[in-house]
Amino acid sequence: MRMVPRIIALHLEHCQHGLPEPAAAEQSDQPLTSLQSDQLTRKEILSVCHDRMGLVDILETDISTAHRIRRSGKDVHRPVIVRFTSRGARDSVLRARKALRSTPPQSNTSPIYINEHLTHRNAQLFSHARKLLKEGKIHSTWTVGRITHVRQSDSSEAKAIKIRSMEDFDKALTI
Repeated sequence: MRMVPRIIALHLEHCQHGLPEPAAAEQSDQPLTSLQSDQLTRKEILSVCHDRMGLVDILETDISTAHRIRRSGKDVHRPVIVRFTSRGARDSVLRARKALRSTPPQSNTSPIYINEHLTHRNAQLFSHARKLLKEGKIHSTWTVGRITHVRQSDSSEAKAIKIRSMEDFDKALTI
């Protein structure tokens, strides 16, 4: 029996929600086919992984699909959905995403933000956690494995609390 790799989604967002469209797409008189667009997007993703994140071990075979989705409200560039063929490849990209914050972008590019592709409910929980962070009620928030985590303070004794429902915020804020 043939093993089928598990496909894992990752949402890559540019400064205003989307990696810039490849230059080849803008210079062409003819509109790109879906396949051509996906191939250019895949090359852009690999370029970001290799050049800006230092992940030379990410290969084209590690990406199952990479395609753009429709713009929403304030998006300048269309967001990208990347599905990896292995959890290891996805996790190495997620671990290295901090390098994008510390590495200055090239002169003609904006920062790139990488986020896990969350379910609607988990996105709402993470949004609420970011709101609490802005209000100064928690010290930090992040997602791992599509689960929101919060930390009350930056002390070494402060444990991260997993947020799986709105009620978990009450527990986090009373600790």
